[in-house]
Amino acid sequence: MALNRPEYRDSKQPRAVKVYTIAQESRYLIFENVPALGIIDNLITQCQSWAMLAPGHQQQKSNALTVQNHGLLDTHASSDEFHDVVWVELTNCMQARKVKQMMDDKPFFTHILRVSYAPEYESMDDFRNKLQERYTSKLAAWQPRRKKQQKIFNVIQQEGEKEKKKDHSLIGPIHHNNSTLSSAQHNNKNNKEEAKKKRRRI
Repeated sequence: MALNRPEYRDSKQPRAVKVYTIAQESRYLIFENVPALGIIDNLITQCQSWAMLAPGHQQQKSNALTVQNHGLLDTHASSDEFHDVVWVELTNCMQARKVKQMMDDKPFFTHILRVSYAPEYESMDDFRNKLQERYTSKLAAWQPRRKKQQKIFNVIQQEGEKEKKKDHSLIGPIHHNNSTLSSAQHNNKNNKEEAKKKRRRI
């Protein structure tokens, strides 16, 4: 159990904190504490309905089966004459994540289900597809945010270019043209010489 959680963040029921990595997730699920009443079909139907709400299912065919395969685990430690343990194979990890989220620790025919990932049933192709699926989903999630950031950057860049194009000639010292100054000085010099000549004549 989490003992370092602040008091204001404590839930009403004590819960264990566990972090899953991509490698620990799987499209294979194990359902424990299933009543041994011959209701496996009801469990699979419920899995099918929740898996169809997964984010990636809308891009697939609407009539595609999400539950690929299932079976009983009679040799499991939690299996006895009153409880069954069922393993379910789904299409991808997103569907398995949705099913686990909606069915784990939930009542099912008066029993509380325990749902866990089963990556030990995966093959190398399953593991490779799982990583590729995670990469694709995260890239698609970040794409709108990257477009928004690029749009803001373009606006800031355009504003900066507009500021550069503004006329700032009145700011700072006024720079005169050298040719204009030289001609003005030459005219003043000629005027002074003519004034001196007139004074001498007088």
